Amino acid sequence: MTNLNFTAPKSVLADECWADSNPVVSRASRVKGTLLRSTLCFSVLALAGCALPGRDDPLASQSPPTLSRAESTSARACRERGLHLAAEQQDDEAIAQLEKARELAPGMKGVAHPLAVLYDRQGQWTAASSEYRRALQESPDDADLLNDYGYFLYTQGELERAEETLLRCLKSMPSHPKARLNLAMVFAAEGRMDEAFAEFESSVGTAAAHHNTGMLLARAGHKDDALAHLQRAAELDPEFRQTAQVIASLETESMNSYSAIRQVSGERSEVSNWQLAD
Repeated sequence: MTNLNFTAPKSVLADECWADSNPVVSRASRVKGTLLRSTLCFSVLALAGCALPGRDDPLASQSPPTLSRAESTSARACRERGLHLAAEQQDDEAIAQLEKARELAPGMKGVAHPLAVLYDRQGQWTAASSEYRRALQESPDDADLLNDYGYFLYTQGELERAEETLLRCLKSMPSHPKARLNLAMVFAAEGRMDEAFAEFESSVGTAAAHHNTGMLLARAGHKDDALAHLQRAAELDPEFRQTAQVIASLETESMNSYSAIRQVSGERSEVSNWQLAD
């Protein structure tokens, strides 16, 4: 998720997790190769790039001079309708409306970014990559776009490019609310756990950083290290029952089976629905 105005949060990872505030959802992790995959809970990880621009976003339409006023108005209406449908998770209809907006006004800005998110959400990664590149040509310094693209690269296993893109985002907006969390995920995927912990801590606090790091280590099968972090998280915030439940499960269940974690977090019907909180 980003700071873009998107009326319905985007989905993806599927477990109930640490909640400092109201739950939000994020995009599905399709991490390849050495990246970690499972139904483990991630807590406070408000992962990037799942929102789409809303009515008041700064990406104004720019129509070619030959467009009539009616055509320009129709293009804008199609874009607005597409964003609304995307917020309602009606992706096919949203894509159709956004593509219609581009057909009516080929020079319109603010279409490539939402299309990239929607194509990614549908697993059309080649199309998503193309739209992200187009969006970056339009707005190369847009922090939310860089954050989204960095997360997209992370899910594709392109860790070096993901890190570079997220650092560009933070250079553009050092206080970006999601980019440091995503950067922590990249560091963790690269085995740089100390750096991942530091990014978590600076973003969400010490207790949440221990919880997140513990869950990442658990996903990687490092039970003892995971327990150490989770136990520290429980000490710092004893009121959060999820951490205590995961600790109990890890202490009694084999790390070769994720049944305990699934019992704690609750399996969903789709892998693409992890519930997160920022």
